[in-house]
Amino acid sequence: MQQVEKSPDAVAIIFENQQLTYGELNCKANQLAHYLQSIGVGPEVFVGLCVTRSIEIVIGIMGILRAGGAYVPLDPAYPQERLAFMLEDAKPKVVLTENQCLEALPIINATVLCLDADWQKIEQQSEDNPSCDVTPDNLAYLIYTSGSTGKPKGVQMPHSSIVNYLQGITKIIPVDNQDIYLHTASFSFTASVRQLFLPLSQGAAVVIATREKTRDPLRLFELIETQEVTICDGVPSVWRYGLMALESLDKKYTVAIGESKLKYLLKHLSQATRQSAKAF
Repeated sequence: MQQVEKSPDAVAIIFENQQLTYGELNCKANQLAHYLQSIGVGPEVFVGLCVTRSIEIVIGIMGILRAGGAYVPLDPAYPQERLAFMLEDAKPKVVLTENQCLEALPIINATVLCLDADWQKIEQQSEDNPSCDVTPDNLAYLIYTSGSTGKPKGVQMPHSSIVNYLQGITKIIPVDNQDIYLHTASFSFTASVRQLFLPLSQGAAVVIATREKTRDPLRLFELIETQEVTICDGVPSVWRYGLMALESLDKKYTVAIGESKLKYLLKHLSQATRQSAKAF
């Protein structure tokens, strides 16, 4: 909200040849939020989100949160059996999706809303900020991990925990409104929260890599160069294959997350970039 007031015309989201400014993202998220509220979404109400990596998934997340609900990411690439388990466990009131993902969804007892086919009726809603009685203790999202038993395990996160996390991480990764932040994490992983909300909270632009590019280091580094990304955030295995390409770039930060042999990799990353950091 603060960034919308500060710089509504600044670019917020970039995906392929599409982009949205902070003002445009705010308006679309508000329209979706009003529609969701009209069908019963509010605090402590789960909304499934089965959408491919795109600008629409960001609109979906922001719209759900603006409505007061908690989003439940459902990767359309997951096996239908896994999606069925997650849906049965979370019992979302609404599931946001898109036409191309409908076949991936099992039969569910929820209102299904397509962000592409149904957008014409969604955009009839007000662009004004919706009123909402969300408290810091209300849930923001429910993300499923693999679980030690092999069955998905839901992890619930309130708004207060996200705010505290972002306040802490900004001390490690100082982001400003001149930055362009690369988003590579699956929206079904908690890393996606950092990669989305950290840059947006500071007025930076977020470049969302396609699923194909997140799996191809060379194409990913081409994206970094063409979009002039300043902050790269991903697992060390990605950077290991792209160190030679990275040395030719002038990246502000490289954040290496979570894998073994991190010390060795960070030594090389610090030579290839101006600064590097590690997180777990």
